[in-house]
Amino acid sequence: MARIDCERVQVAETRRMAYSFFADVFSVEATKEFVAGMVSFEATPGTVLSEFVSSLDGTDLEAVTSELRSEFCALFLNMSAHPVFTSESVYLSDNHIIMQEPRNQVVDFYRANGLAVDGDSFDWPEDHISMEMLFMAHLCGQEADLCRRSSERGGGTCSSDQPIEKCLERQRLFFSEHLDRWVPVFAKELARIAETRFYRGVAEYLEEFLRSAREYLGTL
Repeated sequence: MARIDCERVQVAETRRMAYSFFADVFSVEATKEFVAGMVSFEATPGTVLSEFVSSLDGTDLEAVTSELRSEFCALFLNMSAHPVFTSESVYLSDNHIIMQEPRNQVVDFYRANGLAVDGDSFDWPEDHISMEMLFMAHLCGQEADLCRRSSERGGGTCSSDQPIEKCLERQRLFFSEHLDRWVPVFAKELARIAETRFYRGVAEYLEEFLRSAREYLGTL
């Protein structure tokens, strides 16, 4: 069997995992298992998230979990005077409330790309940041699979054939028409309002990831 072009597959998988990480962080309150898993998280040295990871050594994980759960509710469940809104409609619709035209556009994009959407199956609106991050993770997973198949056909080298380019174009379109139009504002608001190092670190990581995504997808 031909050696698979690991670099392109790894890049796609790394991006998939990053999108999945953000989807998890913004969709549900932290658990003790999640916090324990953050001990081995490979944060960029010198970042706020790296400081948070380092602070976990020898720390009472129950106390950290309780603190993060409390802040999740304050930030994302409107249980404070200064919440951070998590749906595209709030940022891009004329009346700045949920379930507006941006949500409909997102649903249309999902369906056009083969994803059946049933609003009753989700805890969040379809244009919630976690849903949009999951969709991008799905596309990155497709990209990784296509690169593996291309490598197998090409004797170990992944060429940018039509299916891969179509997958990348779907990523470019969704990123530029949806995520990148409002998530940068979301990230700045999160950095401004969050009190814990974890959520301030996530905001910093998100801003940096968006910059790298623009570069990768060529949407600068």
